[in-house]
Amino acid sequence: MFNIDLFSLGTQLLPVRWRKPRMSAWIRCLLTPLNTLYTLFLNNRSGNHYRLSHTGQVCSLEALLNDAYDPGRHISIEDGPFLDPLFIYIPDEDRDVPISLVSELPHDDYEAPIYLLTVAETATEAEQFVVRYPTSISASFDEIRWRALIDQYRLVGKNTYSFSPF
Repeated sequence: MFNIDLFSLGTQLLPVRWRKPRMSAWIRCLLTPLNTLYTLFLNNRSGNHYRLSHTGQVCSLEALLNDAYDPGRHISIEDGPFLDPLFIYIPDEDRDVPISLVSELPHDDYEAPIYLLTVAETATEAEQFVVRYPTSISASFDEIRWRALIDQYRLVGKNTYSFSPF
């Protein structure tokens, strides 16, 4: 990272015979707005580096939330509930749930039909992940700020999530 001291640079660029206290003060007054902009630039740059160092991965989101809200590092992210869809196999594959026609089964072995469902029908309606935070920070919990921070970094496909104190 670069670091420029504009005040000393302004004084050093003056001719030697002009390097008096009064002229140095004048140069310092002229460079103060530029130094303010330079400080804002450095702060923005460090903020951008911090923002770019975090991703939508669980470990990165946990670190981000712990940095922002919990110095004790107790915030965690867990997967939401997931229901496995029913997979159906042909009898030759010798798996748990074979599929066969009613005419292929003997009459007394007939079972209730198993209906095939699409991915949208078997997908879970619940949260895709749960953010768990300690009860010690429940008093200062602001869901809008938390959601804004998580939405900035979460993966696009992760649409639903919830918060849960522990």
